[in-house]
Amino acid sequence: MAAEDLLQESINEAIRIFEQQRLFALSNSPNYVTMEADLQGAVPDDARQDVIPLIRALRNATFGFPGLAPGMIASFLPAYQRILGTPETDVPTILFRIFEHMADNSLTVKSRGISFGSPVAGGSNIGNGTLVRLTKDRYNFNIENGAAEDKTFECIADEHTNGGTRWQEQFEYRGDAVPRNAYPNRGQGGRSALRCLSIQDSQRFVINPGFEQYDSSNGFTGWNVTNDVANVTRDQARYYKDVLPSTTTPASATFGASDKIYQTFSTQQIRWNPFVPLYAQIAWMRRGSATGTLKLKIGSKTVSVDVSTGTNDEWNILRWPAATPDQDCWQRNWNTTDAQIEIEMDTLATGTVLVDDLIIAPYTQIDGTWYVLTPGTSNSNDTTGPAIPFLRDDIFTFTDSDGADAVVQRWMNLAFAVYLPHTTGTPTWSEPS
Repeated sequence: MAAEDLLQESINEAIRIFEQQRLFALSNSPNYVTMEADLQGAVPDDARQDVIPLIRALRNATFGFPGLAPGMIASFLPAYQRILGTPETDVPTILFRIFEHMADNSLTVKSRGISFGSPVAGGSNIGNGTLVRLTKDRYNFNIENGAAEDKTFECIADEHTNGGTRWQEQFEYRGDAVPRNAYPNRGQGGRSALRCLSIQDSQRFVINPGFEQYDSSNGFTGWNVTNDVANVTRDQARYYKDVLPSTTTPASATFGASDKIYQTFSTQQIRWNPFVPLYAQIAWMRRGSATGTLKLKIGSKTVSVDVSTGTNDEWNILRWPAATPDQDCWQRNWNTTDAQIEIEMDTLATGTVLVDDLIIAPYTQIDGTWYVLTPGTSNSNDTTGPAIPFLRDDIFTFTDSDGADAVVQRWMNLAFAVYLPHTTGTPTWSEPS
């Protein structure tokens, strides 16, 4: 629409001032940083006490300039709200409406082209768990409101440390130190907490996620069976990890024939925040050279694995909705009438398949993107508790980096810690010129 285009051009005029100030501060030839260094070196000793405070004031003004951006850009947003015809008047909600409007109408800004780092264990970790990262939003856009920096997650409390619990160890997230000469992204250099997920978290959403409660007549407590309870039995000799409290005997569920077990959202009265993604996984083991397809379904989305790809008597992880989580983690994409949580063994021709340790819980947002820590990993031949809990000082590291000079997206981040729908091609909202 013409009015929207004109308003975007007006916003660009404001953003251009802030961007040119940033370039003057950091990268023009000459730039403020270089000129300040020259000035510092030229001040006579007997004038330093008079000049240095003034240099400090210049620096504060130059690098404090981004603090004016939120108010300046926000002053245009009520006009945007009137163009969209929405009733909201507060800045965060107007920005949300602008995002949805752009996503629904294929409108974009230039992408930052972020290269997202993959979390890597620090090399000497004791725990064999996994740090899972979600970088896609509910519209399948890369989440572009984070800081381009080195990132670290370090275990600060294990089961032998004050505040720690077995399988629910506490980690601390740390970003990079912010350079003195920088216009930092919102959240850059931040600190935050992240706790490992376990079946204790799953109990908010499902009954008996570890398959410990069972009787031969009715099957697993809380789980419905499609065909015959005799098709899915309990194995207390093989399990993915021990459970708390320690007085509970660990167990797993054994599929001896094709069948499905399930719980419904309605029965469990599950209410899910549509703006927080859902994480889920199960552990599984192939026995007796089993063949067939194991499926984990939540709502309308299913992930599956050909069990013949597994090695006999080794535990593996089936992560929902995909091995690398994507936009289907968001309720917008998996929600359906009469939603269920289903575990199905299909076309089991021989052998048996064990499943255990259903984890289902929300992700945690840190510096824009979303994270889950899960204890234990795949491909262990220890059939009784292959998962190893994290210990204090276990660590994950990775780096995010910008790949493109995206001015509108940069200043949306600097001003409001948000991003807009984006493209690596030609955006509909042009860059300031």
